[in-house]
Amino acid sequence: MNRSTHLLHHDAFAAAWCRLSTTAPAFKTACGVSLPCGLQRRAYAAPPASEDGPREGAKFVKDPLSGLEKRVLHVRQVSRTTSGGKIRTTSALVIVGNRDGLGGYGEGRAKDAAAAILKATRVAAKNMIPIQRFEHRTIFGDINLKHHGYGVVANNNVHEVCRCVGITDLSSNIRGSVNPINVVKATFEALQQQRNPADIAMARGKKLVDVAATYYGLK
Repeated sequence: MNRSTHLLHHDAFAAAWCRLSTTAPAFKTACGVSLPCGLQRRAYAAPPASEDGPREGAKFVKDPLSGLEKRVLHVRQVSRTTSGGKIRTTSALVIVGNRDGLGGYGEGRAKDAAAAILKATRVAAKNMIPIQRFEHRTIFGDINLKHHGYGVVANNNVHEVCRCVGITDLSSNIRGSVNPINVVKATFEALQQQRNPADIAMARGKKLVDVAATYYGLK
């Protein structure tokens, strides 16, 4: 055995033993093998691992999706025809929100459903937008029927969007296609096109207090 092969064996042994040992005396094994000083220094370069968690000094990165509400609305199998044949993938539609006026949707494609859902979730979190709400419970519009406790009377996909955004009182009707992707996109577009009292007051040239009292009964 030449010198290079001997050092490679020692390096492999040191790397394997570092994963099993957490204390200094562990470098002397039960079989009487002791590592050279250079390998001991390299082995102790990393902080020791603790019994109740990861290595000491490790930095914990907070998951940006930990506090968000996530709903998987649609998962389907799609295929793309190429010169080599059909390539089958999975498409997923996911919406996320913080249930406090912030939400978004995303689509993802991958070979399996889990990867597609993960990709769609990341896209939805990246595309989150603020949604205006009246009294933090409903939308700006005809609020005669959407009193407190009215609930969400709408399509299932619209209901899930309202749940993620934080709208608790709403009534809606869908005309035409009920495709989940089209419904979700139309819902977010409609929520973005709301006219709040500030926009109405600016268009009519009136004071915000007068417009809010006339249209929404706010003082």
